[in-house]
Amino acid sequence: EFVETLDQWQLPTYRYLPSRHLPLGPKKKKHPVLLVHGLGSNRYDVDFLDPRLSLAKFLNRQGYDTWVIELRGAGKSHKKGWVANRLAKLRADWDLDDHIFRELPAVVAHIQKKSGREKIHWVGHSLGGTIVYAAIETLGNDICASAVTLGAAMSSMAKPGFIKMLLRLDPLYKKIPFLPTRQLARASVPLGRWLAPLEDN
Repeated sequence: EFVETLDQWQLPTYRYLPSRHLPLGPKKKKHPVLLVHGLGSNRYDVDFLDPRLSLAKFLNRQGYDTWVIELRGAGKSHKKGWVANRLAKLRADWDLDDHIFRELPAVVAHIQKKSGREKIHWVGHSLGGTIVYAAIETLGNDICASAVTLGAAMSSMAKPGFIKMLLRLDPLYKKIPFLPTRQLARASVPLGRWLAPLEDN
């Protein structure tokens, strides 16, 4: 199902309903679980195709009503309207605030409506975990049954190193809106192994 945000992004949500015929061990759990993927990935970050390696499918087998979201710019997410969607693909014009204030409130409201439950268990990986911290703060503790983050940053401060140098180039990206950052990122992947030992972040 797609959840529409106020700025007309269509966010795919994937739901795994617990089976009515669960084995004797696990029972249907009270609150649904929302899984949020990390930066530069999509739903497969938390819901791998192989069911033995899927966190979403594992939680579902334990009796949880499990939901996976794809944030804007990831997977099958898209902007409403052909022209708006093409422009969004050419230029990523969103930031962390959009994930926190536009996406998660819309997804949470959708899950609450569909599940009939107010509280949600949150699981976020990397950027997804950082968004979870902020979402719980902005939406209030009343919607949080529990929260787990996996490798999520607690601070946005970058240590000296290669990443900090790249962050200094941010004003350049804003002056050249159609810079092919996605293609440049893909082209730089082979450098990752060489640069990783030099980077302390």
